[in-house]
Amino acid sequence: MARYKFPANKPATTASRVARNAPPKPDPYKSALERDYPRIMETIQVMWGFEEMNGFFRKLSIDDRGGRQGFPPDAWEEIQALMSLHLIIYPEKSMF
Repeated sequence: MARYKFPANKPATTASRVARNAPPKPDPYKSALERDYPRIMETIQVMWGFEEMNGFFRKLSIDDRGGRQGFPPDAWEEIQALMSLHLIIYPEKSMF
């Protein structure tokens, strides 16, 4: 027989079960890319500063597979801002 009654020994109430199974709240401090496209954001972080980054941004901008919906406006604005910033800091080298 238990000497003390701990909260863990109590049966779960409906409210506590719902709270445990609820999806996590979105982080208000994450950007749209971090929140909705973490793989793209990770690729940008890894490739930042390399010439190939400009090609990756072009690949994100152009639908070469067809039938793609594109990015939502908030994610697209971030991509454009990062693309512009990368081109300013790391301009593409001329082939000639």
